[in-house]
Amino acid sequence: MGRGDWSFLTEKLERLFYPQVCSFCDSLIPEEAGGSRRYVCRACESDLPFRLNDEIYPDHAPFLLAVSFYYEEPLLLALRQLKFHGRTDFAPALATYLYATYRRLNLSCDVIVPMPLHYKRERQRGYNQAGLLGQALAELLRIPMLEDSLLRVRASGRQSEQRGREEKLANVQGIFRLNEDHIPVLSGRRVLLLDDIVTSGATMTEAGRCLQDAGIDVLGMACAAGGLRQD
Repeated sequence: MGRGDWSFLTEKLERLFYPQVCSFCDSLIPEEAGGSRRYVCRACESDLPFRLNDEIYPDHAPFLLAVSFYYEEPLLLALRQLKFHGRTDFAPALATYLYATYRRLNLSCDVIVPMPLHYKRERQRGYNQAGLLGQALAELLRIPMLEDSLLRVRASGRQSEQRGREEKLANVQGIFRLNEDHIPVLSGRRVLLLDDIVTSGATMTEAGRCLQDAGIDVLGMACAAGGLRQD
Protein backbone atom coordinates (compact mmCIF):
# COMPACT_ATOMS: atom_id res chain seq x y z
CA MET A 1 0.00 0.00 0.00
CA GLY A 2 1.42 3.37 -1.05
CA ARG A 3 1.76 6.51 1.08
CA GLY A 4 -1.28 8.07 -0.60
CA ASP A 5 -3.40 4.99 0.20
CA TRP A 6 -2.34 5.10 3.87
CA SER A 7 -3.17 8.80 4.05
CA PHE A 8 -6.63 8.20 2.56
CA LEU A 9 -7.29 5.29 4.95
CA THR A 10 -6.12 7.29 7.96
CA GLU A 11 -8.41 10.18 7.03
CA LYS A 12 -11.40 7.84 6.58
CA LEU A 13 -10.78 6.25 10.00
CA GLU A 14 -10.40 9.66 11.61
CA ARG A 15 -13.73 10.80 10.19
CA LEU A 16 -15.36 7.54 11.34
CA PHE A 17 -14.22 7.78 14.97
CA TYR A 18 -14.07 11.58 15.20
CA PRO A 19 -16.90 12.94 13.03
CA GLN A 20 -16.68 16.60 12.12
CA VAL A 21 -19.00 19.00 13.94
CA CYS A 22 -19.69 22.66 13.20
CA SER A 23 -17.44 25.00 15.18
CA PHE A 24 -20.35 27.41 15.63
CA CYS A 25 -23.31 25.20 16.57
CA ASP A 26 -21.76 21.74 17.24
CA SER A 27 -24.10 20.05 14.76
CA LEU A 28 -22.76 17.07 12.84
CA ILE A 29 -21.42 17.92 9.38
CA PRO A 30 -22.02 15.09 6.91
CA GLU A 31 -19.05 14.03 4.82
CA GLU A 32 -19.35 15.30 1.27
CA ALA A 33 -18.31 12.86 -1.42
CA GLY A 34 -14.97 13.90 -2.84
CA GLY A 35 -15.01 17.15 -0.88
CA SER A 36 -12.55 18.60 1.56
CA ARG A 37 -13.33 18.63 5.28
CA ARG A 38 -15.78 21.33 6.35
CA TYR A 39 -15.64 23.06 9.73
CA VAL A 40 -18.81 25.15 9.49
CA CYS A 41 -22.26 23.85 8.60
CA ARG A 42 -24.17 25.37 5.73
CA ALA A 43 -26.71 27.08 7.99
CA CYS A 44 -24.07 28.84 10.13
CA GLU A 45 -22.03 29.71 7.06
CA SER A 46 -25.01 31.53 5.57
CA ASP A 47 -25.02 33.89 8.60
CA LEU A 48 -21.36 34.91 8.32
CA PRO A 49 -20.70 38.56 7.34
CA PHE A 50 -18.63 37.97 4.20
CA ARG A 51 -16.97 40.94 2.53
CA LEU A 52 -17.57 39.56 -0.95
CA ASN A 53 -16.69 42.18 -3.61
CA ASP A 54 -15.32 44.34 -0.77
CA GLU A 55 -12.35 42.29 0.37
CA ILE A 56 -9.71 44.95 -0.30
CA TYR A 57 -9.64 47.13 2.80
CA PRO A 58 -10.03 50.77 1.68
CA ASP A 59 -7.35 53.44 2.08
CA HIS A 60 -4.84 51.12 3.72
CA ALA A 61 -1.22 52.14 3.24
CA PRO A 62 1.61 51.46 2.63
CA PHE A 63 0.57 47.97 1.47
CA LEU A 64 -2.58 46.16 0.32
CA LEU A 65 -4.76 44.62 3.02
CA ALA A 66 -7.27 41.86 2.19
CA VAL A 67 -10.06 40.99 4.65
CA SER A 68 -12.56 38.14 4.51
CA PHE A 69 -15.31 39.36 6.89
CA TYR A 70 -16.93 42.47 8.29
CA TYR A 71 -16.43 43.20 11.97
CA GLU A 72 -19.82 41.77 12.93
CA GLU A 73 -21.45 38.82 14.69
CA PRO A 74 -21.44 35.85 14.57
CA LEU A 75 -17.87 36.10 13.26
CA LEU A 76 -16.79 38.21 16.25
CA LEU A 77 -18.08 35.53 18.61
CA ALA A 78 -15.85 33.01 16.85
CA LEU A 79 -12.83 35.29 17.11
CA ARG A 80 -13.45 35.95 20.81
CA GLN A 81 -13.72 32.21 21.42
CA LEU A 82 -10.46 31.64 19.55
CA LYS A 83 -8.68 34.53 21.21
CA PHE A 84 -9.77 34.28 24.83
CA HIS A 85 -11.44 30.92 25.47
CA GLY A 86 -9.14 28.30 23.98
CA ARG A 87 -11.38 27.41 21.04
CA THR A 88 -8.47 26.66 18.75
CA ASP A 89 -10.75 24.68 16.42
CA PHE A 90 -11.85 28.03 14.99
CA ALA A 91 -8.36 28.53 13.50
CA PRO A 92 -8.64 25.90 10.73
CA ALA A 93 -12.30 26.82 10.24
CA LEU A 94 -11.55 30.49 9.57
CA ALA A 95 -8.40 29.69 7.61
CA THR A 96 -10.54 28.04 4.92
CA TYR A 97 -12.24 31.40 4.29
CA LEU A 98 -8.93 33.26 4.29
CA TYR A 99 -7.77 30.73 1.71
CA ALA A 100 -10.86 31.41 -0.42
CA THR A 101 -10.21 35.17 -0.25
CA TYR A 102 -6.57 34.62 -1.21
CA ARG A 103 -7.57 32.58 -4.26
CA ARG A 104 -10.44 34.86 -5.25
CA LEU A 105 -8.13 37.91 -5.30
CA ASN A 106 -5.36 36.01 -7.13
CA LEU A 107 -2.86 36.88 -4.41
CA SER A 108 0.64 35.47 -4.46
CA CYS A 109 2.94 35.15 -1.42
CA ASP A 110 5.90 33.00 -0.46
CA VAL A 111 5.76 32.91 3.34
CA ILE A 112 3.31 33.76 6.15
CA VAL A 113 4.34 35.92 9.11
CA PRO A 114 1.65 36.15 11.82
CA MET A 115 1.25 39.32 13.85
CA PRO A 116 3.12 38.73 17.12
CA LEU A 117 1.82 39.11 20.65
CA HIS A 118 3.91 40.56 23.46
CA TYR A 119 5.51 37.58 25.21
CA LYS A 120 3.70 38.27 28.50
CA ARG A 121 0.31 38.22 26.79
CA GLU A 122 1.16 35.08 24.79
CA ARG A 123 2.39 33.33 27.94
CA GLN A 124 -0.85 34.27 29.71
CA ARG A 125 -3.03 33.11 26.79
CA GLY A 126 -0.95 30.05 25.97
CA TYR A 127 -0.83 30.69 22.23
CA ASN A 128 -0.94 33.37 19.57
CA GLN A 129 -4.25 33.20 17.70
CA ALA A 130 -2.67 34.77 14.60
CA GLY A 131 -0.06 32.02 14.67
CA LEU A 132 -2.76 29.33 14.76
CA LEU A 133 -4.54 30.94 11.83
CA GLY A 134 -1.23 31.29 10.00
CA GLN A 135 -0.31 27.64 10.47
CA ALA A 136 -3.69 26.46 9.17
CA LEU A 137 -3.52 28.81 6.18
CA ALA A 138 0.09 27.83 5.45
CA GLU A 139 -0.98 24.18 5.17
CA LEU A 140 -3.72 25.11 2.69
CA LEU A 141 -1.41 27.32 0.61
CA ARG A 142 1.54 24.92 0.96
CA ILE A 143 3.90 27.71 1.91
CA PRO A 144 5.94 28.05 5.12
CA MET A 145 5.05 30.13 8.17
CA LEU A 146 7.75 31.89 10.19
CA GLU A 147 6.27 32.76 13.58
CA ASP A 148 9.27 34.51 15.11
CA SER A 149 10.20 36.80 12.21
CA LEU A 150 8.53 39.77 13.90
CA LEU A 151 9.00 40.35 17.61
CA ARG A 152 6.79 42.57 19.75
CA VAL A 153 9.31 44.30 21.98
CA ARG A 154 6.88 46.22 24.15
CA ALA A 155 3.19 46.20 24.95
CA SER A 156 1.10 49.11 23.75
CA GLY A 157 -1.92 50.80 25.25
CA ARG A 158 -5.26 49.53 24.02
CA GLN A 159 -5.97 50.87 20.55
CA SER A 160 -9.66 51.22 21.40
CA GLU A 161 -8.68 53.92 23.92
CA GLN A 162 -6.87 56.03 21.31
CA ARG A 163 -8.71 58.70 19.32
CA GLY A 164 -8.16 58.96 15.59
CA ARG A 165 -5.80 57.12 13.28
CA GLU A 166 -2.83 59.41 13.93
CA GLU A 167 -3.06 58.81 17.68
CA LYS A 168 -3.38 55.08 17.09
CA LEU A 169 -0.30 55.10 14.84
CA ALA A 170 1.67 57.00 17.48
CA ASN A 171 0.56 54.49 20.12
CA VAL A 172 2.15 51.55 18.26
CA GLN A 173 5.27 53.26 16.93
CA GLY A 174 8.38 51.19 17.58
CA ILE A 175 6.61 48.23 19.22
CA PHE A 176 7.96 45.70 16.68
CA ARG A 177 11.44 44.51 15.82
CA LEU A 178 12.50 42.30 12.92
CA ASN A 179 14.34 39.13 13.88
CA GLU A 180 17.61 39.66 12.02
CA ASP A 181 18.24 35.91 11.83
CA HIS A 182 15.22 35.65 9.52
CA ILE A 183 16.24 38.40 7.08
CA PRO A 184 18.13 36.02 4.73
CA VAL A 185 15.07 33.74 4.60
CA LEU A 186 12.63 36.60 3.94
CA SER A 187 14.74 38.58 1.46
CA GLY A 188 13.41 38.37 -2.07
CA ARG A 189 10.17 36.74 -0.92
CA ARG A 190 6.71 38.25 -0.56
CA VAL A 191 5.42 38.07 3.00
CA LEU A 192 1.76 37.58 3.90
CA LEU A 193 1.34 39.44 7.21
CA LEU A 194 -1.62 37.84 8.96
CA ASP A 195 -3.89 38.88 11.86
CA ASP A 196 -7.30 37.97 13.23
CA ILE A 197 -8.89 41.44 13.51
CA VAL A 198 -8.03 44.84 12.06
CA THR A 199 -9.74 47.97 13.38
CA SER A 200 -7.91 51.13 12.36
CA GLY A 201 -5.11 49.13 10.72
CA ALA A 202 -2.47 51.06 12.67
CA THR A 203 -0.88 48.04 14.36
CA MET A 204 -0.61 46.05 11.14
CA THR A 205 0.73 49.13 9.36
CA GLU A 206 3.51 49.45 11.93
CA ALA A 207 4.37 45.75 11.65
CA GLY A 208 4.40 45.95 7.86
CA ARG A 209 6.65 48.98 7.87
CA CYS A 210 9.09 47.14 10.11
CA LEU A 211 9.37 44.48 7.41
CA GLN A 212 9.43 46.98 4.56
CA ASP A 213 12.27 48.93 6.17
CA ALA A 214 14.35 45.78 5.70
CA GLY A 215 13.44 45.69 2.01
CA ILE A 216 10.81 42.96 2.36
CA ASP A 217 7.70 42.98 0.14
CA VAL A 218 4.52 42.83 2.27
CA LEU A 219 0.86 42.01 1.71
CA GLY A 220 -1.60 42.10 4.62
CA MET A 221 -4.53 39.82 5.41
CA ALA A 222 -7.01 39.56 8.27
CA CYS A 223 -10.16 37.62 9.12
CA ALA A 224 -12.29 40.62 10.04
CA ALA A 225 -12.22 44.41 9.84
CA GLY A 226 -14.49 47.34 10.47
CA GLY A 227 -16.82 48.93 7.98
CA LEU A 228 -20.48 48.66 7.08
CA ARG A 229 -21.73 45.63 5.20
CA GLN A 230 -22.72 46.35 1.60
CA ASP A 231 -26.44 45.92 0.87
